[in-house]
Amino acid sequence: MGADPFTIMAFASAAKSVVDGIGAAKAGQANKAVHDHNASILRQRANEYIKNASYNADMLRDREKRLLAKNATMAFKSSVEIAGSPLEVLGQNAADIEHDAQLEKHKGKLQAWEAQTEAANQEYMGAMADWRGKQQKRAAFMSAGISFAGGVWGATGGSLAGGVSTPGNVATAFRYGTNIGSTQTSMLAAQDAGLYWLR
Repeated sequence: MGADPFTIMAFASAAKSVVDGIGAAKAGQANKAVHDHNASILRQRANEYIKNASYNADMLRDREKRLLAKNATMAFKSSVEIAGSPLEVLGQNAADIEHDAQLEKHKGKLQAWEAQTEAANQEYMGAMADWRGKQQKRAAFMSAGISFAGGVWGATGGSLAGGVSTPGNVATAFRYGTNIGSTQTSMLAAQDAGLYWLR
């Protein structure tokens, strides 16, 4: 005598659930790897922002100080009156140069902070993708167990506890914590089936 079609469907469903679960876990790991790689690139970029800002600040200081010295030399050579004492003007110009250099460094720190924040976000998204994949795998394996139990139940003709049983009833029993093959489980399964068609 051939196998019952419901039993074959239950075993096929169990096998599909296992394959889907493994696929979900691998997809989660792959997504995590992509997010981790993106985070690594962003952290490197953050370091580059700091280095570039420091370099730009040094170049700004150097360029402006040379310009300041040139202007001071021209002013002294031409005997042009400088408002306030020459030392006060030079001091103020030097302070302005340092202020601009510090602004350049601050700008680099802000860019680095944004990159570090995005890197942390990428790592979080990667961890969540990995977690979701593992959760989907667990759920798929549980579904496979339920389908397998339904297949075994169907193959034995539901003789383990008496009453009418189908793979759907097995799932219902697991869902509600009732006995497999009981009248209560059959009624709940019928109720769920009716609700399904009302959706």
